[in-house]
Amino acid sequence: MKPSITFVGFLLSMPFLASAASSNKPPPTPPNDGNSWQNYTVSGLDSYSVTGGGDPYDYETVVIMLHGGGGSGYEWWVDTFKNPSPYTQGWFGDMTGLKYVFPTSALDGNVWYDSIKNSDDDPSNACGLLDDCAYDLDSIKESASDIAELIEHEMSQPQINGNSKKVFLAGFSQGAQMTSYMQIAKLDYPLGGAIVMDGFPLPPLSDMGNPLIPADPAGARENATYYGDDMNFMIWHGELDQIFPCDLTEETYAGVFEVLGVPETLRVNVAFPDQYHTYNEIEFSRMVEFIREYE
Repeated sequence: MKPSITFVGFLLSMPFLASAASSNKPPPTPPNDGNSWQNYTVSGLDSYSVTGGGDPYDYETVVIMLHGGGGSGYEWWVDTFKNPSPYTQGWFGDMTGLKYVFPTSALDGNVWYDSIKNSDDDPSNACGLLDDCAYDLDSIKESASDIAELIEHEMSQPQINGNSKKVFLAGFSQGAQMTSYMQIAKLDYPLGGAIVMDGFPLPPLSDMGNPLIPADPAGARENATYYGDDMNFMIWHGELDQIFPCDLTEETYAGVFEVLGVPETLRVNVAFPDQYHTYNEIEFSRMVEFIREYE
């Protein structure tokens, strides 16, 4: 008998919450539920955080969650008329000792990068997932710099005391793409873990792992900022993902880790049956287990 699963999330996720995040509308009010909420902005990223328990400074590990393209940090914790949020449904589990941070992208449209790959709107554009021309590389770098500043901010707090292994980065869709990019192509140190939920590798990762061209270990390492064997990756993908095909995504990521010589850093790799471009409770439960294992 299959488990009961609630699926939520879309590539352009939660437009209601995205409009709230980018307009002058009053922001949602955090719940009065016994956990500790804060709101702050780092490098243009308007962020809400929640720490398990009544003391906002009583935590040992930080988990930064990047929303999908066109969404906002609210999607992790604010209900909509269509979907209850992961937080409301209790998907984050026991939050003791954890601080979750939910930033919203600073780019127009609440995307993490501008996509220019082929579409029905422009059939003349032949750029696909494996092509650099499908991505506005400058926008990727801009968001990466913002996210790096947020990571550094969290690392500077006395609870973390500069220990990058006590900071985890997770994301869905575009947020997932940025997550793997940050660990391999932006940061020069290992995080506690990188949690990739339905996200295809961005350049230069897509070039490193491209299954259509010969592997180039020297070139891959030259384009990587970090590829130590102390990285920890969790990759979860829906088998029926209609945005980023599961087989191509898995094959490309496998190529990335192989060409960098660190295949063992892919600690969790799941292709979930009957799942589209979404996330679900089982996935979140595995994410929490992963965080607890490597924090």
